[in-house]
Order: sequence, then structure tokens, then C-alpha cells
Amino acid sequence: MLLTILFVNGYHALAYPEQSRRQEEGIVLRSSDITTILSIATKVLDYLRLLWTGMIGWRLSFIVMETQGLEIKQLSSYLNLRPSFRSWPRRKEWLVAVIFLLLMPQPFISPVILGSVDWSPATKEGKPMTLASGEPTARARGWYWYLDQSPNRRVTIRTAGGMASRAWGAEDLQHQGTSRHVMPTTASVNSTLLDAILPSIQIHNITWEIGDIPDETARYARQNASQLSLVDESPFDYIRTGVGLIFNPGETWNTKEVVNIDHSKWEAAFPQATKWTGSMSVFMTLSRQQAIGCQTIKPNAFGNSSTFDHLRAFPGNNNEVNETCIAWGTVNFTAGTIIAPRSKFVTPQIVEYNPWNDTVLDTDVVGAIEPSIWTREALWLLPDTMAQVAVMNTSQLPTWENLNNYTETLIRISYLANWDTLHALYDDQDTTEVTLLPAQRRLRASVDLIRLLACFFIDRMRDQFLEQRTIELFRAILTLLHQVMQFFLDGKPKKFIGSLMQQGSYKEPLFQSVEAIKACAQAVNEEASQCQARMVMKVYEKTEQTQIVFHRLMEFLLTNPRFQAADSGNSAPDSDPSRLKVSSYDLLNADRLSWQDQDISRSTTPTILQSPSQQSTLSKAGMEHEKQRLLGCLNYNPEALTRGIASILSFNYQLSENERARVAAMLRHDRFQTFMKETQTSTRLLVNGRGDLSAKESVSPFSVVMAELARMSNMGLTESVPVFILKYFCSEHQPSLPNDPLASAVGMMASILGQLICQMMDKGLAVDLSFISDSKWRKLERLELHTLCTVFKRVVDQIPRGGVVLCSIDEVSVYETSRLGEETEMAVKKLVQLADQGRYPVFKLLVTCYDHALDVGRYFSGYTLDLKEDIEADDTADWIIASQLS
Repeated sequence: MLLTILFVNGYHALAYPEQSRRQEEGIVLRSSDITTILSIATKVLDYLRLLWTGMIGWRLSFIVMETQGLEIKQLSSYLNLRPSFRSWPRRKEWLVAVIFLLLMPQPFISPVILGSVDWSPATKEGKPMTLASGEPTARARGWYWYLDQSPNRRVTIRTAGGMASRAWGAEDLQHQGTSRHVMPTTASVNSTLLDAILPSIQIHNITWEIGDIPDETARYARQNASQLSLVDESPFDYIRTGVGLIFNPGETWNTKEVVNIDHSKWEAAFPQATKWTGSMSVFMTLSRQQAIGCQTIKPNAFGNSSTFDHLRAFPGNNNEVNETCIAWGTVNFTAGTIIAPRSKFVTPQIVEYNPWNDTVLDTDVVGAIEPSIWTREALWLLPDTMAQVAVMNTSQLPTWENLNNYTETLIRISYLANWDTLHALYDDQDTTEVTLLPAQRRLRASVDLIRLLACFFIDRMRDQFLEQRTIELFRAILTLLHQVMQFFLDGKPKKFIGSLMQQGSYKEPLFQSVEAIKACAQAVNEEASQCQARMVMKVYEKTEQTQIVFHRLMEFLLTNPRFQAADSGNSAPDSDPSRLKVSSYDLLNADRLSWQDQDISRSTTPTILQSPSQQSTLSKAGMEHEKQRLLGCLNYNPEALTRGIASILSFNYQLSENERARVAAMLRHDRFQTFMKETQTSTRLLVNGRGDLSAKESVSPFSVVMAELARMSNMGLTESVPVFILKYFCSEHQPSLPNDPLASAVGMMASILGQLICQMMDKGLAVDLSFISDSKWRKLERLELHTLCTVFKRVVDQIPRGGVVLCSIDEVSVYETSRLGEETEMAVKKLVQLADQGRYPVFKLLVTCYDHALDVGRYFSGYTLDLKEDIEADDTADWIIASQLS
């Protein structure tokens, strides 16, 4: 076991058969080699164990025969598996019994060792090597022709568009402030680059003006936009939503005037190194529409007309028939270059660095940005490059309800592309060399210590509670043995005198020692049960059962009769005849039958851990006390949640055909199905239904879907797996209700926190609330939102790796009011942080709105499912839903 822990744990084996065992660092084994070595080692240990056990066994037999009078006949009976047990061992038989007990776990060591090694994909840094930072094909003379001729600048702009397309994709735009750089050479993905110089731009804020636009600024948009271009073409000639540019009013490109140019030698000096910090004006094209003076913005890629109520758009590039509505604002940013201590290759040629991983404050990031000779020229190119990137939209920048993030991202990737282009085409003076740590694909061995030491029940639990309890038990046993030995060592006169003097209390110390041993044994059993809970959770690391749960939930939603059309005669002609038929009687009694069967389902489903009957009553009471105290602070009432779900489900037959068609469109959408079936990575999804609120007659159809999902989870499906389904229905807690003080984001966080604690306790998982200080308890009693979010995160972090939390918030837009909006945005932001990729346990956040979310939508950039506004009832939609997984 020591060999396994010291030498196998953390070993990086070769991942692919084509990889040679002879690597730069020496001989590297494959995972199959490690398994073979362990198998041989365990076989050798088995052989030695058998020899050793046999010798020890016979030696013990001779000891008993010599001292206790064991006869050959009795020994033969033992060898034939017919032992005769005495009531109590005598003298040296104690030693024999203890040694035999120590020999019992030996046969189980081999399978424990072989089964304790897990393999997972990993990368290992190879030997350092150097790379050239500059592009070998860069030519300084090209810089002269760039300044001298417009066609050369046009080539630069087109190259910058290509750089942006190579560096960014739809899934790469979620981390604001990230820098990317196209390297002149390639390296394997996940390789590390040390101290590389990368372009960097940090946008601090964007403010959209609502007043009248200054005449000087408006003149650029209406008449002199071509002056902002380096190739004498107006960016607003591209009448496409999303085309934007930034500039300084009154300033035009002047690089030709500020650098030294020698026309006789066709040479030009490079610009002075600069760092930009300040503000510029920003234009963003919202819509091309019929000329009405932009008094009303027609629906477009950025949203509905209501989206632009807070903007003051003005017409540009207009005529008597059409106009281009443009928003005007101010962007404050800092641009230059940054030295990245450790940047990663995200593709074979693209290196990425996020300064927020190394710094916390905005001032620290700004301070890390350094001057560069290409900073100002990259900014001069922005009007042309931003227009080109917006028209191409290769990176699929998300636009809907995303004006600020879209503008910021467009500026950022355009600046980085401009800097990369200028550096790659013209900077032949960059002779810097950077250090590369190439990534080598390996399989990392991880030894499960719990499984490895399970046969000895030595598992260091949190705070080493189990070890402490075991030591206390041993001390109690030693105390008892000391008293027993002292009793036998005392002479008969001393025993007689002692019994006369102490009378009834003569044996009291002995009885106290026995009771102490019982208490310590109960404590050890209690801690061992907690150890067993964590051992069971380790079994779920492969997540097959978790995946089955979410596949069943998705299949349940797709085939649920609540979302089928009333006319069952419109099914597809070749639908599966074996599909379950649902009668009208079953439909009318679906709620009653499902809720009645809930207890039966639970009784037949095994839970993760059943508490042993021997568990300490005091410990149970203590845990229950802490749980009830927190639930009391939260005002948590599980019956209220059950009533809310039942209330929503009671409206399901009032859903119109159009509402059911909208639900069907969501359920069969690839993005929704991918989200539901994901069990390996934390993620989030916002569903904007785009439904007509004025036409909604009862509850939202999405509320019915979430209620059905909650009902399915309550029927025992998740009890045997580490899956926790949390739900909150904002529509059931309207802010206008006078008797519902928790109808806000505070009530939402209190509800899902209470649900999580109850589900963890039901699954046999201990909830450690020791981190809640007295001051935090007082804040919880006052239901402070920030404290609720902090406690919720700490409790989620206690779920063992392999667990999955699905948190669904329905109709969040109900709380996006002027009074509740700030708290709602804060709560959703905290939940989104939990759903960031790469954390454990897996946290999945699902937010739904029948219409669309407002401010919270910006936290779901790239993770939004927008349904069409006009979805007509489809006669074949029900058959499509029913046959999705057939």
C-alpha cells in the first residue's frame, strides 16, 4: 500500500499507444504497465502472505498446545472448519486471538490495491524550450507603404479581420478582459508560455447618452464618417445592425505627420511607445428602418422596441425613405500591452491570458498594462476593423439584450486583432525570445486513499474526527485492561479488605470503564458512518447513474402528456404503435395518482446512505438542532413549496395550443437538451420564451414544465444518486401579495438553501454549519441577502465531487422591478458564479421567463435560448416530442 501511495499516486502515464515510452525525461510507462506491475506485486505479496500466515498459524497452534492443553483432536476439528468456541479466552489465548484478527484483512489487500487507482486525462509540462516572439516574415519597409498608400492599409484591415476570426469563436467570448495573441509558431494545446508580451485592453465602462448629440459628433455620423476611416470609406455604408466604431471627435489619423518618413529610402520610423487611458465616443448601429426620425426603434438583433426605451438614437446615413438609427455613448478604457506571467495555448497558434486570474482590483490590471509602439495605430484602425468584424460576425457575437457586452467585446477583439496584424506585418525589430513549456498528453493516476485503506477503517475525515474517536476508544480499552490486570495482580487479602472498605462501590470503576468503552464505540461508529457516506459518494465519480437521472428527466418532459395537444388524432402516421397510450381518465387523475404513488416510489428506491441504528442519539439531536435553527432563520416551509407545485400543475389543462407549441419548441431545442443532459461541467441557461404576456390566461407554460420537473424529482428518481434539484417559482410569490414577505430575491435564496440542506440530510450527507459565526447567525435571522448567498455557496461546496445540483428559477422577470431589481441581479450573479465551468460539484442554473429577462440577461451571454415570438401550433409537434428519444 505504501508503494501505491508514494510511487503510483500522481504518476503521469502515456495517454496514447503511439507515444514512445522513451521520453525526454526518461522512460515513461503506460497505464497498462502500471496495472501489470501492481498485479505482479500483489501476487508476490499474496504468496508471501500465505507463507507467513501458515507459519504464524502453526506457531500459534503450538503455543496453545503447550500452554493451554490444546489436543490434536481439537486442532484437527479447527482445520476442518469445525471450531469450538469457549466463552472467554484465557491467558495467552488473548494474544493468539488478537494476532488472528490482524491476519483476517490480509486476503482483501490485493483487490483493494488494484481497485484504488483511477486514471484521468491530464497534461504534463515538458522540458522548457525557447520560441521567437516576433514574426519572421515581418518587414519594416511594409510600414512605409502602409503609411504611403491606401491599398496597403486596406490589406492590413482585411488581415486584421482574419486575425479576429482565427483567435475567437462563439464559446470564447464569456470572459471579459481576456487577451489573445496569434503566435508566429505553433505548440500543442495547453502548453504554457512564460512572460510573453500580449496586447491588452481593459474597458472600464460604457455610458449611452440620452440627451441631444453634439453637432460636431453628429457631423461624423451624417457627413464626415469617411474621415474616421483609414481607407476613405464610411463605416456606416454597411447598413447592418451591430456595426460600430469609436473615435475622438475632432481628431483624425495623423501617424504620417508624427513619424519620420524618408521617401528616398522608402523607410519610415516606428511610432513612439504609448499607453492609452481615457475616453472615446462610440457609435453603434441599432436598426435600418423606415424614416421616422428614430423616434421609435423597430425590433432588431439587439431586442424589441422596449429594449431601447433608455436610449436616445439619432438618424444617420438617411434619406427620404430609410434611415439608420445610431446610439451614441462614451467608452472609458485602457489599452497597451501586458506581460503575461503564464499564458496558455488554447489552439495550436493562439495563446490566451486573463489578467484577472493574477490580480483582483481593476487598478492592478490597469497598472500592469504597458506602453507599446502599436497601441495608438491599433486604435486608429478600430473604425474600419470593427465594421469588418461586425459584418463578418465570424465569432457569432451574441446581440439579443446584450448591447453593452456586444459593444465591449467588439472593441476588444478588434483592438487585439489590429495589434497582432501590425506586429506580424511590420515589426521586424522584435527579437525577443520567450520560454515555452510544451504540454504532453498523459493519463494521471490518482489513488483513492479511502478505498485503499477501507479494509482497516482508517480514513482521515475532516478535522480527523474518526482518528480522534478511535484513539479515545483505545485509551478506554487500555484503562479497562489496566484495571483488570491490577485486579488479578492484587493479593487475596487486598481484595478482601478493598471490598469491605468500598462496599457497593467496589466494582464501580470497572463498570465506569465499561460504559466509557461503550460511549467511545458509539462515537467511533458515528464517525465511521460519516466516513462510509463519503466512500459511497466516491463510487459516483463515474456519474453513470447521474447521467441516467438527467436522461430520464429529459425523456419524462418530452413524453409528458401535459404538453400534448388536445387533439390526439394528429399523430404521425408511422408513429410507434407500442407507445404508451394515456386515457382521458389517466389525464384527469394524473396529479392525484402521481402524488399518491410518491411514497411507494420512495419506499422502493435505495438512498445513498441509511443511518445505522446504533448512531448516537445525541449526535442526531445535535445535527437536527443545527438544521432546525437554520431552517427557522430561513422561514423554510417545505409544504408551501409542495402546495405551489400542486397549484401550478392544476392549471396545466388551461394551456392553449400555442403555449404548448412554445413548450415543445423549448424541449426539442438542442441547447435545452444539451443543458439538461450535461453532468460533467457546470453550466447555465436562460430561456426567453418571447410569449405575449397580454394573451397569457393562466400560469406560464414554462412554470408547468418546471413544476413537472420538480414533481418527477420528488418521486424517488434522485434519492439513490448525488443529484440535488432545487426549484423556485417567482410567479407563486408575487411582490404584490401582502401576506408574502419573502416575495423577493431574499425569499428565493432562502428557499433554495433550505431545499439543499433538507436534501443533503435526506441523502445521509452531513452538513457542516460550523463556519456560521455568531454575527452570521444574526445576519441570517435578518435574512441579509449577501449572507444567504455566502452560506448557500459554502453548503454547495460541501457536496462531494461527482454530485450535480440543478437549480431552476422560474419567471425571474417578476422580480426585475425598480424596488427588487438590484437584489435580484445580485442573487442571479452569485448563482451564475457557481455555474462557472471547471468547478465541483457540477452546478447547473436554469432560469426561465415567459417573455424575456431584463438586467439579469447580461449574465447569460452565450448561454441564452431565445424562442421566436410567433410560434404557431403544429399538428405534428406532439408526435415529434413523443418520438424524440424513441
